[in-house]
Amino acid sequence: MRVLSLASIAFLAFFLADPAIAQPAKRALLIGIDDYTASTLPAVTGVPHRGWPDLRGGANDVRILTDMLVLRYGFARTNIVTLTNQQATRAAILRTIDEHLVRPTRKGDIVFYYFAGHGAQVPNPASDEPDRRDESIVPADSRRGAPDIRDKELRPLFNRILDRGAHLTLLLDHCHSGSGFRAMPNGARPRGIAPAPPLRDGGNYGPRPDERGALILASTQDLDTAWETLGDDGLMHGAFSWAWICAMRDAVSGEAAQETFLRAQARLRVDRADQAPAMLGNAQARLQPFLGTHRRRERLVIAVERVEDREVILQGGWAHGLTINTKLSPIGDRRSHVTVTRLLGLGRSVARTSASTLRAGALLEVVRWAPTPERPLRVFAPRIAGNVRALAQRFAATTKARWITDPLDATPTHILRPREHGWELLDRNGASIALPSDDVAVAAIARLRASDALFVQLPATETFDGIDGVVRVSDAQAADYLLVGRFDRTRIEYAWIRPHLRDSDRSASGLPPRTRWTSEPMQLRRDLVTLRRIHGWLALTSPPDTPAPYRLTLRDERTKQLVDGPTVVGRRVYSLVLRASRSSPEPLIPRYFYVFVVDSHGNSRLVFPQTGSVENRFPIGDPAATEVLLGRPSAFRITPPFGVDTYFLLSTEEPLPNPAILEWDGVRARRALTATPWSIERITLESVAPVRRRGSAARVAPRRQ
Repeated sequence: MRVLSLASIAFLAFFLADPAIAQPAKRALLIGIDDYTASTLPAVTGVPHRGWPDLRGGANDVRILTDMLVLRYGFARTNIVTLTNQQATRAAILRTIDEHLVRPTRKGDIVFYYFAGHGAQVPNPASDEPDRRDESIVPADSRRGAPDIRDKELRPLFNRILDRGAHLTLLLDHCHSGSGFRAMPNGARPRGIAPAPPLRDGGNYGPRPDERGALILASTQDLDTAWETLGDDGLMHGAFSWAWICAMRDAVSGEAAQETFLRAQARLRVDRADQAPAMLGNAQARLQPFLGTHRRRERLVIAVERVEDREVILQGGWAHGLTINTKLSPIGDRRSHVTVTRLLGLGRSVARTSASTLRAGALLEVVRWAPTPERPLRVFAPRIAGNVRALAQRFAATTKARWITDPLDATPTHILRPREHGWELLDRNGASIALPSDDVAVAAIARLRASDALFVQLPATETFDGIDGVVRVSDAQAADYLLVGRFDRTRIEYAWIRPHLRDSDRSASGLPPRTRWTSEPMQLRRDLVTLRRIHGWLALTSPPDTPAPYRLTLRDERTKQLVDGPTVVGRRVYSLVLRASRSSPEPLIPRYFYVFVVDSHGNSRLVFPQTGSVENRFPIGDPAATEVLLGRPSAFRITPPFGVDTYFLLSTEEPLPNPAILEWDGVRARRALTATPWSIERITLESVAPVRRRGSAARVAPRRQ
């Protein structure tokens, strides 16, 4: 046996102790562009006009992602470079990728690249893309003539990172389409503009990074639109970026990236059902945790920063999953506790304490999670004091354009909608004209052609205040639903409509694209209460660091195949199957499981167990069981009317005293889930008739054995 010399031992001790050598470096480049005016950049003449509307959330995304990388993923702030707004020129982006991400990277390093801004396409007859268009990102100096940065140009840079054996992750929040409005617009800007001038380039730029082990998270599909949304922090963000930031916060230690992606996808469906994100990468990249390797599951420990007159400042906040009323105790002392009273930001919070001996530097652990405050349903409901019917008749008699009565069924070329003062006319390309009075609005629609199609969004005369969990917003871009009035040549009717959503998008979300048309204010209030009930369940998230031990799926009893897709077939019988999650390599801790279904009418039905908390604790016997078939007692048949259902899997370490509270009104159940570890998962499926006909909302009927 060979004995190491003292010098060798000393060298190894130094090598292992030096974090700069022993630990992989973590580097990030975060780019966020809202300002495309190029007002501080050198002017260039003769640049083709492409629109370049400003955005509102890119710089916010960069700021919050910087903090999340530091607080949750161990990045040093000195290793995070940010380029925002007009800093992010074409030359600066390419130079910074090379200098900060490529050159210093070594084997095993973790490299993260993020872009939030406009995306586009570049027509290229020699492209290897099927549509002969290269995808691109739009730099801040695009208005001054700087060419887009095509994905092919970035490919060699990213491949050099992979050549060095580093772990590369890309998060791209932009779209490749500057298309006009679809259904009811709300003023939100898509993160995409018109195509760039064409070029011819058939060069070989090497393989795609995702084919070589990189993980790519894209906010939307190649030809679709990425949007912005109002985050829970009251700021605008990219809809996918915000969904991913929340998934980063809620992810448990060692969670596979594909499971974190499912968290983000579920949240995005609530905010933007018309936006479908994508994950690209091989199996190894998908099964590794986001921005890291598998590590042992660790409990969350929060340090006390200082104590002032029994008010405690904690070094933990929103990013760590803390919420108001979360309780923590000193490690090893469960008799004392502190209760969070307010959040100071992502990484700090304030709590009150019952312990007079608590000192700065003390370490605390969570002993009781508090539920995340429910985000209210945000609605935009413009009002008018005048005679709406007389105004609608005047509009209808003036225009030569085809009169549209439902923008979800037929997409109009123009929309006339109310503003705070006057009206606004939008065309299919998103261009708008402010119309300061009724007379000016009448004159504007009188100029439309017979080949145009017009929808007039009428304001209401009623208010819809005082509904628990619903807030009226003054900015339509922040709204989950718009109150839309229509005139069908005989009467005025109203409905709550999700912006930018067509009826064909119904299968993507448990929230309906619109409610029924009605002239009754009380019916509109009842519909709003129903929407709030559905939204509350869809937006519900599990406490952080409480991994779901199983995922829910359905099995077709006729084919014995698991459901792999967005639909289930009417009149067929399905069973419930629990599949073990990969979030933790440790043996599963038994929990009680409940499955209930919420349809698009807001009705909730408990599917399993059907009688109390009986025989619903899993796993039984083998703690490593990877699949549990709930079996014939829980089998059910899909019956008419067909539509969209969201299946919820609730797991708790203590049984619910009365599982029937999960039926119909789930508010009480959500308030009860605070004292015990619990988690909730959901899948949204559309039930269709056997002949694939679409219908109204679905009902789940338990099968009679």
